[in-house]
Amino acid sequence: KKQINTVLLIEGDSDRAPAVKACKEEGAIVRLYYNPSAISDKLLNVVKERGEIPAELISKMIRTTTATAAPTS
Repeated sequence: KKQINTVLLIEGDSDRAPAVKACKEEGAIVRLYYNPSAISDKLLNVVKERGEIPAELISKMIRTTTATAAPTS
């Protein structure tokens, strides 16, 4: 039944906690990467392997996305 070994989750929403639990029950390793200013305690409580995404990287990604976005008008 086990079809995946590892799940990399870039998330902060508590709505993902049940899916994380289900993956772990099936034997998958779940690694969570998150923005420390937007993370649910509920999600943190179900994932042991985790890492913060540095604020500098998030800012850089936002600037890059904004700069490359197509005009809307």
